[in-house]
Amino acid sequence: MWETRSAATPLEADWALATTAYNRIVAELTAVDGEGQTIRIVLDDGLPHETGD
Repeated sequence: MWETRSAATPLEADWALATTAYNRIVAELTAVDGEGQTIRIVLDDGLPHETGD
């Protein structure tokens, strides 16, 4: 993603998608504080899951 973000023309679809995904993944990884943890990153812009299902 970093290479796509850096190589793509700014404000075009590839650049926007790579930048968005990269920034969201970085935001999730900043909270990781140990080795051996399972990391799950969900990029889902759908409706939030309802509780009680």
